[in-house]
Amino acid sequence: MTPFLLQVADPDALSIPRCRFVFVFVDFNERNVILENHGQELGDKKVVTVKACQKMGADVFVIYTRDSDSSHLGDDKLYNKDLSAFTKHYLLKELTARNRGLSVNETFLPYQKSHIRKIVLKK
Repeated sequence: MTPFLLQVADPDALSIPRCRFVFVFVDFNERNVILENHGQELGDKKVVTVKACQKMGADVFVIYTRDSDSSHLGDDKLYNKDLSAFTKHYLLKELTARNRGLSVNETFLPYQKSHIRKIVLKK
């Protein structure tokens, strides 16, 4: 397995090699915007990246990081239920329904690690 890092400054998602899994890490922001909505001033880089990776056949996970309330999730929870984007944003809602939306504070919780491990080792 060869890791690849696409940084915010990279021009587009076309430089991403074909791969089985893509983990998109989104840093905490005051507005709790995890994936952008079309037509808003924020741009659409993360949404475009997720869609491009899906079109290439990758299994995409979106992980929202540095969310302090995610440090004490329940044993069977993958994300902070107070973050409405996981259930309201059209693409993130789809990923969440497939258990591909996660939120963390500083590190993955044991249940989250186990969940990802099962999916990755299954393919």
